[in-house]
Amino acid sequence: MVIFGMVPHASTPRAAVAVKIEGGRIRIPPVLVARLPRLSGGEALNVWLLVIHPGRCRVVFQEQASSSEVLRRLIEKLQGPGPDEPITDPSDAESSEHAALAARLIPTTVSPKGPGWRLLLPRSLPGEIEPIRAESIWLLLSQGYLEIWDGRRLAASVEGSLADLVPGDEP
Repeated sequence: MVIFGMVPHASTPRAAVAVKIEGGRIRIPPVLVARLPRLSGGEALNVWLLVIHPGRCRVVFQEQASSSEVLRRLIEKLQGPGPDEPITDPSDAESSEHAALAARLIPTTVSPKGPGWRLLLPRSLPGEIEPIRAESIWLLLSQGYLEIWDGRRLAASVEGSLADLVPGDEP
């Protein structure tokens, strides 16, 4: 199913496609694969799921993460202190936001399967995009990135005024 009345074909710049989670994986529809040139070849690719909000994750390829200063620093932080770095006192806790960073960047893979590609979902993701609990999952492209959306977050996000989001020429 495609929303917003868009016809799914390779020239569609944006599409939102309802998908199913099967065996902890999501098959990426051809209309989206055609817009993602990195999804080619016959080898599985390591990617990151960047949690933008609970219920909304962005697929980030390794080279994209490496070229982002913010993500590069986050990956270094998640890899923990080096052998020469001090470990803090047990009573010295970091903020909840900093401690939760590990839940915002999650490693996984996309792999070719038959004529298409599949995204492996980790067992637990923040929000409602959990393979066990997910009721409605959507894939869409945003700013050239593949994103996974929980249906409730997507529905809540389309409630705003289109006039505010797509301003026209004012008289």
